Amino acid sequence: ALMHAERTGRLCKEVVTIPATQQALVAGDYFNAANKALTTVFLGLDHYAWLRAINVLKGEPLPIILKALKVITIAWFVDLVREVVSFVKWNSTAKKDDEAVAKERKDRMW
Repeated sequence: ALMHAERTGRLCKEVVTIPATQQALVAGDYFNAANKALTTVFLGLDHYAWLRAINVLKGEPLPIILKALKVITIAWFVDLVREVVSFVKWNSTAKKDDEAVAKERKDRMW
């Protein structure tokens, strides 16, 4: 019973991700928007599985849990791709900055 009581604290957590998804779409950050949308789907599936586990809805929760795990794994992968893309952009900018600083130092030396 305590396990199920703790789960009620997670109700409606996905509502917070909906405006964040819209903001990411407006900003053009499509990887972040996809991650937030997939997280919203995961939380919805998690609630659905929980309702099946406490017998509010009929059916086994295990198939829903497995689907939720697949969705959150995809969300993690999307987030990983977003971080790699961000790092590559940052690294290329840092190289350009380093080249500019090196050229400036060389110009000052001569």
